[in-house]
Amino acid sequence: MITNFKKNTGFTLIEVIISIAIIGIISSTTVVTFNRFSSRQNLNIAYDDVKNALSEAKSNSASQVIISCTENLLGYEVVFNAVNKTYSINEACSQPLADPVVKTYKLPSGINFNNNVSPPSIMFNTLTGGSNGGSVTLTNGTASQNKSIMVESTGIIK
Repeated sequence: MITNFKKNTGFTLIEVIISIAIIGIISSTTVVTFNRFSSRQNLNIAYDDVKNALSEAKSNSASQVIISCTENLLGYEVVFNAVNKTYSINEACSQPLADPVVKTYKLPSGINFNNNVSPPSIMFNTLTGGSNGGSVTLTNGTASQNKSIMVESTGIIK
């Protein structure tokens, strides 16, 4: 008697389901890791941008750059608006201006100012080169990560 045995050349249903489950687990882990990385990068970018705006205000104040002042230039300040998630570089003159804003910036999506921005603006004086000092803390949307910028009364930005 002759028997024909067919050689199985495929995968069983169990093998396919297990393979799909493993791929799903790996891809979900990758998505979570990428989201954390993206959030951290947005926080780093916002931190650098705010620090650069503070440095620009300090530089403009030290070099006494006059943009709109008709009287004496007192300095430049960076004003923080936690509600609108914006910050702006303003020119401070002895005669107040109708529109002292030199530049306005918006925080990246998912990044917020900590509610304790103290003070709400940091001023760099032209004559002394110092500032009123203060600190700014940035947080990501989940507040699991934050970064702080300190400005000393001598004008040093840390």
